[in-house]
Amino acid sequence: MIELSNECRLVFCVGVGGAGKTTFAAALGLREALRGRSVLVLTADPARRLADALGIRELRDAPSNIPLPSPASGGELHALMLETKASADEIIRRAANDEARARRVLDNSIYQAFSNTLARSHAYAAMERVHETAHDPRYD
Repeated sequence: MIELSNECRLVFCVGVGGAGKTTFAAALGLREALRGRSVLVLTADPARRLADALGIRELRDAPSNIPLPSPASGGELHALMLETKASADEIIRRAANDEARARRVLDNSIYQAFSNTLARSHAYAAMERVHETAHDPRYD
């Protein structure tokens, strides 16, 4: 297993399918949480592999608190499964000055088609969520 410095805030697990990225990410997140850090493990894969690796039923687009086997560590483990549509909608809500303006965009048929089907929107939404998380003081 790799050693992370306390200054390390982001770790990306990348590679070919079946290489063990999700299992490694879950194990690394658990280890760091047991060391007292507040960790978010995020997957862009719509398969249930991360939930399975963490021993939970399901993940949603919002962080789920994952119970630690040793809560005395003071750390926290959270996980989420990116949903492209929900992430795109959140980007619109943050960019709009008010809810009425956001609603006009969210209800627009062109936006709905874009947010549901645009090629590469999943990758963009994933990077947007990584950016958001990197600036979230709840996570180490």
